[in-house]
Amino acid sequence: MLAMTDYFSKWIEAEAFVQVRENEVISFVKRNILTRFGIPAEITCDNGSQFIGKRTTNFCEAWGIKMITSTPVHPQANGQAESNNKIIINNLKKKLGSKKGKWAEELPFVLWADRTTTKNATGQTPFSLVFGFEAVLPTEMIIPTVRTSLQTIEANNEVLSQDIDTIDKSRDIAKI
Repeated sequence: MLAMTDYFSKWIEAEAFVQVRENEVISFVKRNILTRFGIPAEITCDNGSQFIGKRTTNFCEAWGIKMITSTPVHPQANGQAESNNKIIINNLKKKLGSKKGKWAEELPFVLWADRTTTKNATGQTPFSLVFGFEAVLPTEMIIPTVRTSLQTIEANNEVLSQDIDTIDKSRDIAKI
């Protein structure tokens, strides 16, 4: 598995791989980071050859991404990654039980659950910090809430206009 986290929003991107080599790292960053969120100023990683190899280094330099490595002796230096890996693994274990071979299929659902859970550090969900509004959860489609039962295209457009005005304020508060 390869996972990357935005330190500000706590949004986790992760994918299952049989083996993580330089090509997989580069493809992952292109597909999940650059084309969704833009160019990160830096990426913090361990000293694995897939991160410090020539192709990955050249790729990062070409995009102006600073690669920061933690030492193998102190992986806790990249505590956010260590913490998120634990979250993903523990939630996969809970979800799968004895069906461990199906973890790659369940990974997107575990990520969705994490992205729609309020984080203590920000007081917001990663989803709301990235998109500016809370996600509509599957349960809200089965058991309508006030929010989903009152939704119309006109009301939705009005709320989105208001959200554009308040998103920067929410992000500033979460930054603190």
